Amino acid sequence: MFQDHFEFYSDAPSNELIENSTIEKDSALKAERCFLLPTMVVIAILLAIFVGNTYYNEYLTRQAKEEIHGKTDKILKEWLETQRKGQTGYEYWRDSSLVQKVRFYALQDYEIVDRCGLHYTVRIHSSTKGGTPIVCLWKIEIINGEIWEVKQAEEN
Repeated sequence: MFQDHFEFYSDAPSNELIENSTIEKDSALKAERCFLLPTMVVIAILLAIFVGNTYYNEYLTRQAKEEIHGKTDKILKEWLETQRKGQTGYEYWRDSSLVQKVRFYALQDYEIVDRCGLHYTVRIHSSTKGGTPIVCLWKIEIINGEIWEVKQAEEN
């Protein structure tokens, strides 16, 4: 009698619902796997590109620094060798009224003690105007304007 007027619902899922639920879960897992693999591949490629670019940029930076240091070393040595030969070496200096150009008298020897970027510390064996031998440390800065040139030299 009650069955005619009411439908009975059970809290227990039917076999059909369980099968559909299992199929949906399997489909979701397959979809996740299909999405996960390409995502991991893309991440791996991006990581490889980033790491590769980092090492390449370090290589280029190192190469550029070596090239710049080669040019600045050359200018510094040419400037000092010119003075060793008894000339002023003013042609290696930046043209500026603000720069006090330095000349060493009777330059005998020099040694690059330290280099930090374009700043050098050089031990210079020379003489005073009166002929007294002296050894001093000098800070020398090389810059690149239109050409590489000595910007500044001061006793340390």
